[in-house]
Amino acid sequence: MGTPSFRRVGHLFLGASAFAFVAYAASTPAIRPSAQAQKTPSSPKPKSVVAAQKRTVSFGKDVVPILKAHCYACHTKESAAAKLDLTSIDGIKRGGFSGPTVIPGQPAKSSLLFRVQGKGGMEQMPKGFAPLSKAQQETIARWIAQGAVYDNAKSEHWAYVAPKKPSVPKLPSSWVRNPIDAFVYARLKKEGLTPSEEADPQTLRRRLHLDLNGLLPETVLPKGEDFDYEATVDALLARPQYGERMARLWLDLSRYADSDGYEKDLGRTAYLYRDYLIDSFNKNKPFNQFTIEQMAGDLLPEATDETRIATGFHRNSQFNSEGGVDQAEAHYQVLIDRVSTTSTVWLGSSVGCARCHDHKYDPFSQKDFFRMMAFFGNTLIVPQGDANVGEEKWREPTMRVVPAALKNEIDTLKARKLSIEAALKLRAEESRVAQQYRESFSPAEPLLALKPTAVSAVRSEMELLPDGSVRAKGESPDQDVYSVEIQIPTGTTAVVVEVLPDESRNPATVGRAPGGGNFILSGLSLKVGAKESTFSDAAATFSQNGYDPLKTLTNSEYGWAVFPNARRSHRFVATLPADFKTGTTATLQLKQESTSWPKHTIAKFRLFATTSAHPLWLAIDPEQRKALLDASAKPADVDRTVQSLQALGAEGRVLVNELREVDRKAQDMERNAPSALVLVEKPRKGPLTYKVHNRGEWTMPGETVHATTPAFLGSPIKGSAINRLTLGRWLVSKENPLTARVTVNRLWELVFGRGLVESSDDFGTQGSLPSHPELLDWLAVEFMDSGWDIKHILRLIVTSSTYRQSSKVTKALLAKDPSNILLARGPRFRMEAESIRDVILQAGGVLSKKIGGPSVYPDQPDGVWNTPYSGERWMLSPGEDRYRRGIYTYIKRTAAHPVLTVFDGTSREVCTTRRLNTNTPLQALALLNDPAVKASAKSLAVGMAKYASDKEALTWAFERATARTPESAELSRLEGLLKTLRERYARDAVSAAKLGSSAEEAAKIMLCTVLMNLDETISKE
Repeated sequence: MGTPSFRRVGHLFLGASAFAFVAYAASTPAIRPSAQAQKTPSSPKPKSVVAAQKRTVSFGKDVVPILKAHCYACHTKESAAAKLDLTSIDGIKRGGFSGPTVIPGQPAKSSLLFRVQGKGGMEQMPKGFAPLSKAQQETIARWIAQGAVYDNAKSEHWAYVAPKKPSVPKLPSSWVRNPIDAFVYARLKKEGLTPSEEADPQTLRRRLHLDLNGLLPETVLPKGEDFDYEATVDALLARPQYGERMARLWLDLSRYADSDGYEKDLGRTAYLYRDYLIDSFNKNKPFNQFTIEQMAGDLLPEATDETRIATGFHRNSQFNSEGGVDQAEAHYQVLIDRVSTTSTVWLGSSVGCARCHDHKYDPFSQKDFFRMMAFFGNTLIVPQGDANVGEEKWREPTMRVVPAALKNEIDTLKARKLSIEAALKLRAEESRVAQQYRESFSPAEPLLALKPTAVSAVRSEMELLPDGSVRAKGESPDQDVYSVEIQIPTGTTAVVVEVLPDESRNPATVGRAPGGGNFILSGLSLKVGAKESTFSDAAATFSQNGYDPLKTLTNSEYGWAVFPNARRSHRFVATLPADFKTGTTATLQLKQESTSWPKHTIAKFRLFATTSAHPLWLAIDPEQRKALLDASAKPADVDRTVQSLQALGAEGRVLVNELREVDRKAQDMERNAPSALVLVEKPRKGPLTYKVHNRGEWTMPGETVHATTPAFLGSPIKGSAINRLTLGRWLVSKENPLTARVTVNRLWELVFGRGLVESSDDFGTQGSLPSHPELLDWLAVEFMDSGWDIKHILRLIVTSSTYRQSSKVTKALLAKDPSNILLARGPRFRMEAESIRDVILQAGGVLSKKIGGPSVYPDQPDGVWNTPYSGERWMLSPGEDRYRRGIYTYIKRTAAHPVLTVFDGTSREVCTTRRLNTNTPLQALALLNDPAVKASAKSLAVGMAKYASDKEALTWAFERATARTPESAELSRLEGLLKTLRERYARDAVSAAKLGSSAEEAAKIMLCTVLMNLDETISKE
């Protein structure tokens, strides 16, 4: 394999159209050997037999891996062939049908050895598989010869023993910057290897930015210059982009998605949990606190909105909303997912097998599984829907969360509301107004019926009925104006319009609007001859919220309306202006001209006049009027009525209208605030319990067990008061030997592409052994001792000499350590899907820097979504939301974004601890054709125009894409490619037009597309 520099130069010989695909497929490193292949390599031949015989063989470190890889499949617990269980010390000592398998100190008499050697005239083990290597057979023989000592007697497996901080190797080497280097260097020395040289500053700076922020440096370090390494590390850890970078990992672990999953896969609102993750990582929240909040933030004594949102970790489970599903069984599946996910994330153990039976390889029993399940079985469920037709759904709670900025606005509105109410109270002089009403108004005060002499409308056919009422016949036009000629009696102070349910309609409603039968009276006026008079004030017995009678005085688009009470009569009172001459004939015009709500016209009405000195009081509800006139009325009833009276004064009406509007806005803001999926614990008496289900089947419940933790992982927690909070605290206690190891291993994997334990999802007996066990334990204890400080561990890793090594590889090193298990060179691997998108958008200068908020809908091909249940469609996000970071892309579980999927992004249906990189032609095709890549390439090409020469423009574009300065040979290849592309598009105007506005722009866009398809662009090295 050539050096990275050679590969980069070689890429540029290729033609533009085929460039990216060939370059990517040919130059990307081969797929790493599988975990199974790596964890049982043939033991190297000892330098001398004498030296090998002197070395003490460890049962746990040397023998168990051999048995695990070659024997456990058949010789495990109750199902063990020949009744020989090789997974436990007791089983090995007891032996099988043939008696003890190991005679300490006597290899020749131990059946374990001669069976794997194929001696004694019996079939060589393992039956049906390749025999053990000579070195592996020798290891077993030496262990038996040395007395068959079972070290680590407390447990058979290293991961189930609490880590202790080992002594840091003392090595006289300037290469050792911190304890990480000491452990790595000691291993390299043992293997006869030396570390690689330090990577160049440009590469190191790019590596740091990608690992800690998931983005490229914003500026390119001049070639040959150095930078303040540790200050850069601290700055990157302090940036808000760090939280986004770390949240990506946890979103996979927490199986976060924006839809429910299963067939219907309906959408859900869950992004506040993602915001919680970003904020927690940016605050460097201690991992123990971070854990407890996600397990049981609702149960904390000082629970807040933030800690309740954190419980969304376990609300990210899939939810089956299909019809006919047994909801008890569906919730059972949810609980199974929660147990499995908790075990995977914090214990690094796949305990799903224990749902049906005791784990075949690890000490998890089936009872352990359901004891863990008991912790999650007491959360609140709210049944919704009709169970009689199979549509009942067991939903868990959501919580409305008002963001801080919105809360300030709501608080401002509520303060204004209090101010208005205080002003109204002052104006009212309640007792005086009530007394004035009693003295000046009588329920017997007559309303004078007005019988129209003529009725017409602009678009409707009007009918004058015998009782003096007026009906509009037929279907409603979009808008209309009714004209009614009436005699205004002398002394009239107000005209009363009473809208009536029209019995000729089904149902009988006061309006003609389709569906609800509402109307909107947008204006009301009186015409005497050519003079049109506007009423001075107005009130009604009932008004729809936001549709106030006063608006009719100014011919508003939103006048008087009565929804949702369209099936009962209502009274509208309009006072005549002081200068109106009564005793005359006039035309009353009822205007219904709303364009926002067409067809909202009145169905039936009648008219009255009044000579009352207080005409607007006719608009007081009859029950309230009765309360005021009753001397024995309760004060509360009077107070409520007084509020109606307050609305009748001109100034009071303005205040009341503002009060209604302020109240409506505050309610709308609270109603439209985002929601979060949360866990809520139900009240209970006694301990948490759950039934063990035979074979894991929902229909086969059996023995009841109490909530507790596996006994082999420290002391199990006990007591009747234990709950999810107790479980969360146990997960991050020193009693639990796994959480710290699993977490630091995950951080190591994030940076190096491979954990110290490669099987980061399985720390059990079937998982990989640690490549550097002492280093793993040192980091685990350091993590706990630091207060579970994630940034501290990351800083240790990235400031080590181990991390700073060049990723260049020699043939000898590649042959001896192809997967870089020994860490004799720096990390190099293709970036994850979201980072590839982010880096390409950043290179083109189109990446949005917005932090947090709802998921977005970037470009994706048509037809990916097909949701017949909800009719949802992929609605392309506008503006900068189209180019937000990959973690904000809407994740629909049954139709995940195709470009992210092509680069090994997950559907988030289940917890994913690590993504295994693949190399496929689809990846090259995606980078050549994705609209986001095209948009970024076009933006980068436009930026090239500001440079006077091709060399300057190409250097700038190359630096934007790779964060390093091109070599002279590379620049020469780029210049040649640009020349070729110019000539091509000058000849082919049709192809040029598909890319840009001219042949020149098309050539530069294609060249920038090539840069974004470089193996170097999408890889971290």
